[in-house]
Amino acid sequence: MPKPRQRYALWLSSQILKLLGALLIFAVICAICWRVFISNIPPKEMKRLQATPQLAAVYGEQGDDLTIYTQEQPSVTKAESNYGYFGVSRYAFIPAAGQLQVIFRYNNSTLRHLQEDYALPERPAPGDPTLFDVTVVTVSDSTPNVEGDEQKARIHHTSCRVDTTALYTYVCFIFDNVNVNETTAGVFLDVYYREDIRYEESAYGTLLLYSSSSPNIGVELSRQERKALEQLLQSAS
Repeated sequence: MPKPRQRYALWLSSQILKLLGALLIFAVICAICWRVFISNIPPKEMKRLQATPQLAAVYGEQGDDLTIYTQEQPSVTKAESNYGYFGVSRYAFIPAAGQLQVIFRYNNSTLRHLQEDYALPERPAPGDPTLFDVTVVTVSDSTPNVEGDEQKARIHHTSCRVDTTALYTYVCFIFDNVNVNETTAGVFLDVYYREDIRYEESAYGTLLLYSSSSPNIGVELSRQERKALEQLLQSAS
């Protein structure tokens, strides 16, 4: 029979092991929660619409009656060749300004896949807004009953700004002269690697932003967004 001191040592060892096991489980749960929830939160500036001169001008004219909308579309690429490579955390159409604002993102694993897909000697660093060529493609169909006569137009961004987190690179793209009307069948975001831009070929990744068969979802300006637009209007007057 173990002596009292030996029994105490065994009991203490078992308690320490239980505590270490509980701490390990807690650490794993915290890591999962951080990965699933906190790490997916974009930087503060990437949550807001950018106060551009075009947006400020139409806001000055229409105020809270200004129409801004988005749609509920897949937020990440899901093709077998690019599953999860790219995503859009937020986008908004501003018809009166002819403007589309898109928060485009990719994670660090995308850079690993890019290196593998293009046999690059080194893995690109995160935070480079020029690493990918990102354009908007509008598809118009004025005669829906006639197949194959769709008209496509490619639009390049007017400006962009970049921010990074531990896992993601975020780029806010501003596209001007984006006009969605009754003949617009779809609006897409095409992504090409900057060293392999061939618009006649399929893009490295494509995301649907607008479909004529999907309902528009209104977007309201936040207090901070309205304040930024009002400040821009005051500085321009």
